[in-house]
Amino acid sequence: MQFFKRTDPVFLLFFLLLLGLLLFRGEHSDNNIAGSATDRTDNLILATGYVAPDVEAVYSFDQNSGRLSAGVLSRRSGTFQALFERNINQDLAEVLRKKESTFPSVPRYALVTGELDSERRGTSLWTVAKSVVYIAEINSGMLLVYTIPWQESLHGADQPSKDMLQFLTAEQFQPGNLPKAK
Repeated sequence: MQFFKRTDPVFLLFFLLLLGLLLFRGEHSDNNIAGSATDRTDNLILATGYVAPDVEAVYSFDQNSGRLSAGVLSRRSGTFQALFERNINQDLAEVLRKKESTFPSVPRYALVTGELDSERRGTSLWTVAKSVVYIAEINSGMLLVYTIPWQESLHGADQPSKDMLQFLTAEQFQPGNLPKAK
């Protein structure tokens, strides 16, 4: 321990950095490491998810209004180049109406993002994003799934775009009562 007490802090930092580089050199060079995050306050949920392997979206869900928004930053300017939104309450009301159920008087939501490797990717100019947003309404047990309609060419050309988030599906998920696979 005496060595570390007498050693210059800059030298120690350099030594630890060099040691880290030597230990982990090339270990992850062929692997794409990606992650997503979710956080919430009383009425707002924020999450991230990839729309393409190197392009991330941020999702914002206002639980009071039911408005789900998404934004993708421009690679060039660092401002939001692509914006998407949808009213989840309207979709939930329609799904519940078809199931002859009533809309909850006070909806309670949970939100997470996940990954979708869709076969529809790349079949046209418009594809679906690599990530999906799962929104569960706790009172009804309904799980709604959304994605971003993505056009890589607009993003690459740094052209602004606005569109609606794409509603994929809805199922009723309740503990011990999962839906049958289709």
